[in-house]
Amino acid sequence: MRVILNGQPRETTDGITLTGLLEEAGLASGSFAVAVNMSVIPRSRIPSVILNEGDKIEAIEAVGGG
Repeated sequence: MRVILNGQPRETTDGITLTGLLEEAGLASGSFAVAVNMSVIPRSRIPSVILNEGDKIEAIEAVGGG
């Protein structure tokens, strides 16, 4: 199935979870804000979100500093 991750098309497994996609993309270690189709996903729900063909995912890493 094809999804869009941070503006880039990506082929992945049908029925993959959001956590699975982030792990696949090497984005699972760290603090991220994640939105699917422009809806922010609470951290507690990330493991249970199942992605669908054409979903648009934005993962933004939180960076500290000043």
